[in-house]
Amino acid sequence: MELQRIWSQERRALYLLDPGIEFPLSVDRAAWPEIDSIEIKQMLFVDHFTDEFSAPNGLDLYSARNSIDEFFNANLIAIGFDKPIADYLRKKNSILGIKYRKAMRFVGYDICDDSLISSLTNCAISQEEKSLLQLKYAKNFNEYGLFQDDTCARECALELDHLVPEHRPFLVAGLNIVGAIR
Repeated sequence: MELQRIWSQERRALYLLDPGIEFPLSVDRAAWPEIDSIEIKQMLFVDHFTDEFSAPNGLDLYSARNSIDEFFNANLIAIGFDKPIADYLRKKNSILGIKYRKAMRFVGYDICDDSLISSLTNCAISQEEKSLLQLKYAKNFNEYGLFQDDTCARECALELDHLVPEHRPFLVAGLNIVGAIR
């Protein structure tokens, strides 16, 4: 699996609160293998452009074609926020709301800043702070390294606001997925 290849033991130890998570999922692009082919991206996304700065703030947020599952053995991920936060992120990042008609499965809550940098998969903190967070929260992670409970995720987000003020405010994001995780 591609996720195994991009998550070396060193990277797991540096970034994950629970380095034993086999398949970490995240809102953060850095946690996912990326398709390099422009032709493939244009087949998958209605509005994929190769122009410089076509994805605001480096976010790869495109409108998926309806027949996305026919192209690849791949997953489509949807990220959900509370409405006021979603409205703010849409405006900040020039994101259009997309309606996807297929059934999605909830996989957990991630915590990120407003540029979608995840505190659970891409935010290196001191070993002392990491140890404290591990003791308090690692037991609350599911098999993908995400929180199952939004109350616990919100509590952790508030704690991270103090630990990593340069990324404040931390936001709780729900992840949903189409299909089985491959």
